[in-house]
Amino acid sequence: MDFQAKMIKRRFAYEKERQKAYQRIAAGIMPVTNKKQIERMVTLCGASLPSKFVKMMQKYENDPEALRSAGIAYAIDQIVDLISNDVQGIHLYAMNNPAVASRIYNGIKDLL
Repeated sequence: MDFQAKMIKRRFAYEKERQKAYQRIAAGIMPVTNKKQIERMVTLCGASLPSKFVKMMQKYENDPEALRSAGIAYAIDQIVDLISNDVQGIHLYAMNNPAVASRIYNGIKDLL
């Protein structure tokens, strides 16, 4: 797990403890299925990307179908990690793509 992911987990744990049972916290996951999509998002919001994610994008950038599958696998990995750490809700940003939502659901349905 990279530094950024560890910091997000720590922040989540802090907020969860601070807010106790007063509010549910939901993590938002947007599977990356298109290189231009993530490049645009990063440009618009100034986000940085975890090194594991950057390596994945570089490896599959010339194979759109492989990038799509890798992005879905990466999202599933994040969701499994969040569920394992007792996140109460996950909001999946599937960008109006039911095939992506279905693949992710099928990858995690036994954990729910």
